Amino acid sequence: MSRTANLRRQHDTLLEIVSQLQGDIDAEITAFSARQITTRLARLTGVLQMHLVAEDKVLYPAMMASEDERTAGMARNFSIQMGDLGAAYAEFVERWSSPEKLQREAEAFRKHSAKVFAALGTRIRRENEELYPLADALADTAPRAA
Repeated sequence: MSRTANLRRQHDTLLEIVSQLQGDIDAEITAFSARQITTRLARLTGVLQMHLVAEDKVLYPAMMASEDERTAGMARNFSIQMGDLGAAYAEFVERWSSPEKLQREAEAFRKHSAKVFAALGTRIRRENEELYPLADALADTAPRAA
């Protein structure tokens, strides 16, 4: 099993939840669907938090310790960039934690979620295509991500 197999599975789960959310968001946001959206956002947040801990505590430190400057540099850059996305996501979730507000300001929520989900999707794609192949190539003696 590759070093990043669990992280890639978490990416798949994140993308699945986002897809479900986008279906909810594209439809009329009713009181019922607003509650469903906040429940899905909570699930997305839980998976994302678990994922970030695995990256921040295991994967990124192992990659930054690599003697290969490309690997170490890419891990540093991704770590810095993820901090920006993490902060933007935290602000997004805090702003839209109320089903009532979400329903009342549905169009603003749609625009905000499109921006955040696009950034998350780009991040996942870049990690899968650029970062994780380097992580998988690290020596087998390095710690594995959760």
